[in-house]
Amino acid sequence: MKSEHYNIFYIVLLLFSLGLLGFFFGGRSVDVTEHNYRMELFLDIKDHEAHLDQLTFAVFGFRLQDYDQIVSEVKALQRSWKELDQGIGRLQSVNEIDLQAFKEQYYHTLQRKLLLIEDIKSRSAVVRNGLLYLPRLIQELSLSYPSYQRQLQMVVHLIYQYQTFPTQAHHDELLQQLAALQNATRAGALGSQGKMLHLHLDAVLNGIDDLKRSQTEFEHLPARRQFELMHSSYVRYYTRRTERAEVISYVLLCIALALIFVVAHTGRLLFRAWRNERSALVKMQQALDQSPASIIITDRRGTIEYANPMFETTSGYSAVEVIGKNPRILKSGDTSDADYEEMWQTITSGKVWRGQFHNRRKDGTIYWEAASISPVLDSEGQIIQFVAVKEDITARKRAEDQLRMNAAVFDTVSEGITITDKDNRIKAVNPAFTLITGYSAEEVIGKDPSVLSSGRHDAEFYQNMWQQLYTSGSWSGEIWNRKKSGAVFPEWLSLSVIRDATGVIQEHVAVFLDITRRKDNEAQIQYQANYDALTGLPNRNLLDDRLEKAIAVANRENWLMALLFLDLDRFKAVNDTHGHVTGDELLAQVAHILQGSLRESDTVGRFGGDEFVIILEDLESTNQVVDVSNRIIHALSQPLAVEDKVFYIGCSIGICVYPDDGQNADQLMVHADLAMYKSKEAGGNCYQFFTNSMNESAHQRQRREIDLRSAIQNREFVVHYQPIVDLSSGRIVSNEALVRWNHPAEGLLNPAEFIQIAEDNSLIHQITYQVLEEACRQTVLWNQNRAEEERIGLSVNLSARHVKQGLHGDALSYILKESGLQPELLQLEITESSMLQDSMEIMEWIFGLKARGVMLAIDDFGTGFSALGYLQKFPLDTLKIDRSFIKDLDKPDQEASLVRAILALADSLQLKVIVEGVETAGQLAIVQDLGCRYIQGFYFSKAQSADAITLLLDQAFDTGRQIPDSKQPN
Repeated sequence: MKSEHYNIFYIVLLLFSLGLLGFFFGGRSVDVTEHNYRMELFLDIKDHEAHLDQLTFAVFGFRLQDYDQIVSEVKALQRSWKELDQGIGRLQSVNEIDLQAFKEQYYHTLQRKLLLIEDIKSRSAVVRNGLLYLPRLIQELSLSYPSYQRQLQMVVHLIYQYQTFPTQAHHDELLQQLAALQNATRAGALGSQGKMLHLHLDAVLNGIDDLKRSQTEFEHLPARRQFELMHSSYVRYYTRRTERAEVISYVLLCIALALIFVVAHTGRLLFRAWRNERSALVKMQQALDQSPASIIITDRRGTIEYANPMFETTSGYSAVEVIGKNPRILKSGDTSDADYEEMWQTITSGKVWRGQFHNRRKDGTIYWEAASISPVLDSEGQIIQFVAVKEDITARKRAEDQLRMNAAVFDTVSEGITITDKDNRIKAVNPAFTLITGYSAEEVIGKDPSVLSSGRHDAEFYQNMWQQLYTSGSWSGEIWNRKKSGAVFPEWLSLSVIRDATGVIQEHVAVFLDITRRKDNEAQIQYQANYDALTGLPNRNLLDDRLEKAIAVANRENWLMALLFLDLDRFKAVNDTHGHVTGDELLAQVAHILQGSLRESDTVGRFGGDEFVIILEDLESTNQVVDVSNRIIHALSQPLAVEDKVFYIGCSIGICVYPDDGQNADQLMVHADLAMYKSKEAGGNCYQFFTNSMNESAHQRQRREIDLRSAIQNREFVVHYQPIVDLSSGRIVSNEALVRWNHPAEGLLNPAEFIQIAEDNSLIHQITYQVLEEACRQTVLWNQNRAEEERIGLSVNLSARHVKQGLHGDALSYILKESGLQPELLQLEITESSMLQDSMEIMEWIFGLKARGVMLAIDDFGTGFSALGYLQKFPLDTLKIDRSFIKDLDKPDQEASLVRAILALADSLQLKVIVEGVETAGQLAIVQDLGCRYIQGFYFSKAQSADAITLLLDQAFDTGRQIPDSKQPN
């Protein structure tokens, strides 16, 4: 302990001596370095300020237009001043008051100079810009007023002369010319440009005067004199400070030299003791460095003090990286804190701990170590260090784990495993082998695997299998084997060979899996991928394949081939009315009928929904196609029974023939589809052959659809209105909103040219929304300042297509709220065919609209095919008689009994009646006699623009005789 204290005293004494020397030389060096740096800053400030003055005088003379140099000099000057100010501030001297005062005076003057420079830059820019603009303004005035050209040029000359030589004489002369121009401007001789010139000249002249005043102030700033005072004061201060420091430094040097002599004598004694200790340490170090085990030594707190080369090799950490750290840097996180706590308690109690660590190398890999940790005690029995000796056992642990894993895999995998010796005799089988084959291990060990042979493969198959196995080392494939029960089953077999170090085969390993279920599933999937689940007919996927093959055969054999596209006519009504279960049963019957109507060589498949495709091959003429089509149409025209219901559906068929109507499958399918739509348009329950005109019509329809989408985006639709007249007063009581399309190329288009396309492509909702918005807004304008009994109503047509496209009650309420239209003034007209669908979705939609307070009308009444009981199901207010009942009323051989019956029905249901399509005086007279009150038709007005209807609203139409009072309610 005495030696330790002596060493500490010696080290402190040595450090103190060296510190004095360092203070002597270092202090002098640092002080001189800082002084030199401050002197450089003084020179930098002086240079920057001089250069800044040069640039500023260049600005005065308009020789400098780019101010970036000034900005750079200002920043450099400010930067140097900041560093100098900080350097002077660090000087500790209370006697140098004059230095601080001179510094503050110079700083304030410098700040004023920088502000003046900014002002000079700004004023110079204004004057320069004014002088650049002045010639162009003078030129314009000279062209406009040539009589003043000389006077204007004189002004320009004087302003430039004054800018160059700003004398009082030039100033007075310039003011005289400006006064003359101002008098001319006031007299109106130079117009507004003269006023502008006068203002511009005043601004330039004032700018030159201001710039001159700034120049004078700038030239009289005492910056240089104050800088010299500040610099001289600093030099005097540093000289006095240096003289005082010299005396103190030499005193310290003498003390330091005396101490160093004492330290040198003491050091010689310590060196002898150190040399003896080092010899013993070297021997121990060699033993540790050459140890085959990892060794680390820590202090009593667990901080690493030493790590040998084997530790570096095992852990990946160098000794430099771990010394001073805790061994926990090796933790992988897999060992619990309790295990570490138990180890620490053991070694801190003075005992040796032995165990295993699961550690992490520097590169992140995990390894196992067997470790022995021993405490090191001093002469008094106190723990001063710990020594850990560790061995990497990762390879041994992995081998043990691999053996356990292999055994587990062998026993638990679902694949059967067979191991045979070099003579191909079974050595071992796993439990899955017994489960799959039925053979126990005792029954097959020692036998040849051929005991499983099914007999389905010939000798060549096995010869090729063994040849590939011995050539490449493995073989995989599908093979049929036989179970103990005699059942033959498919399996997927993988074979491999195991060789020794010399390449000689020692064992064979076979892994196999029973794939019976997979093959069954493949067959099922293959069927589902190609056949329709409902009808059992080929689906679209298989149809495409058969159509491609049929085209190839027809091309090779040079015969005709026909493609028929069939769509059921009234199937949707069955589906909507009776449900999908009934619809599916009906589709199955149709599939059976179609199969019975064709040859075995023909193909019929379900294309989707209620659409079917038929492929007819090996045709001699199109007459055969006609016969098949007629036979199908006749068969599907017969009543079809599902449970206790009877249905009449029919079909529409489109026909195209290869190669005349198309060269590939896509063309044939498209053309047959077009022909089918043509048969639909012809009334259904018929067939149509494809023609080129159909193709052109389809392209025209496609172009129309594209234009429609653009029209919705550009709001190209306009609303026309057809009045509904009250015969009792002869006045318009409502208007039906009818959409027109203002096509940019084709002009105004009627609904018949685009409504059907809009409905087919789900665009009708957006069009109706725009029509409703505009019509409601216009109706509100018409009703402004009208009495309640004179308000004008609005009728708008809706179709069932809006159910699925979003025009529900909430959307209607939003439109009414935005437009301000009262709900009872809006009447929504729904076609009779829409109500005939009688589905829950349609009923909920109609009742949802009625709940918003609007009126509901049934449009085109009398054109449906259902009973009239549905009139009582819906909350209707109005019934509109279709024009087809009116057009021939005024002919001699026509009767009005149907119209009279409809009026009686409406009267019994308390429905208001509107008669559409009244075009002649004769028709008007008849419907008046029948008691009709509300009329709509060309007799009064065709559909017109909003402006035209505005002119008609306050007019009374001549309605001839009055309607009898008894018939007023209709």
